[in-house]
Amino acid sequence: MPEIIFLIRDLHFGGGGERVTVNLSNYFVDKGFEVTIVTLAIPGKENIFSVDQRIRIDYLNADIGKGFSLFQKVKSLFAVKKYFSLRDKPGIVLGIGTYPNLLLSLVSPKNNLVRVGCLHCSFSSLDSRWRFLGKAFFHRLDALVSLTEVDVPYWRTMNRKILVIPNAVSFFPETAALLSNKVILSVGRIDYSKGFDLLLKVFKRFSQMNEEWSLRIIGDGPLKGRLKKEILKNAMGERVEIVPPTSAVLKHYLDASVFVSTSRTEGFPMVLLEAQACGLPVVSFNCKTGPAEIIHHGSDGFLVEPYDVNKMSESLLELCSDIDKRRFLGNNGRENAKNYLAGKIGKQWEGLFSEL
Repeated sequence: MPEIIFLIRDLHFGGGGERVTVNLSNYFVDKGFEVTIVTLAIPGKENIFSVDQRIRIDYLNADIGKGFSLFQKVKSLFAVKKYFSLRDKPGIVLGIGTYPNLLLSLVSPKNNLVRVGCLHCSFSSLDSRWRFLGKAFFHRLDALVSLTEVDVPYWRTMNRKILVIPNAVSFFPETAALLSNKVILSVGRIDYSKGFDLLLKVFKRFSQMNEEWSLRIIGDGPLKGRLKKEILKNAMGERVEIVPPTSAVLKHYLDASVFVSTSRTEGFPMVLLEAQACGLPVVSFNCKTGPAEIIHHGSDGFLVEPYDVNKMSESLLELCSDIDKRRFLGNNGRENAKNYLAGKIGKQWEGLFSEL
């Protein structure tokens, strides 16, 4: 069996890409593969996600940091090239995310090193700079893996070998949420793309029609301070709370009764799958990619036109007023999530490895 190597920016960041890395790593090591996670970051931080002890973690101490300075980029490139130049056995390297994929495309494919770029964002979310770099360098990779069918024609302009493999759900609890607690949940990085500013507008309107339910946001990010100020400004402090990323996120899913996403852009939103696995009805803006490949409108959740704050608040009000509707959508969502269990998605990856 070839060694499976994951190249990732920061294993400890706690986002969707990191969660996918850990999920796949744990799956492959259980299947008898030798697995290594190579991270640009420095050691010492606590892992939010549980990494199997059989998995090796190599730290390159070359995180590009928040400033994205030229020095940091050059440092990370040399660190990655040096790491793989010292390898003396074959392996399959999976780049997780746009920047790791760029670094991986610049690594020499020596010693039967197969390089696969795993795309964890939508094509539409890339700015012109990253589209240019992708077209200039991603063709050097042995394959690209897209999360959605929608983006395949766009990624094919960067690499002719393109496959679609969605993310696997992180967990599937034995019992679902009771759906009786008056808590609306949202989970994600607090940045512009996730649209938490829009969520506050939605909840403000919702609160004018419902005085009982509260909103819980689990996440961190560059706009967290601004979000807190907006909560105070609108006197929503008693009904809206922000919880830091936690390894106990499953408990929060099971404690909630509705899940909401107001993202402006998505790749393949893991949080929607996780919510469905816990039996939560989900409501999401139907951004260009992601939600529509998970949610079947009216069957296991609701899709709302992007930025339609009024319609989103009405959808939440409908669910929060009808526990039977919540149970119907939640039960169907749990069945849908079974299609994304690690065993099923893992077999798709194993098929790709055999082909490569």
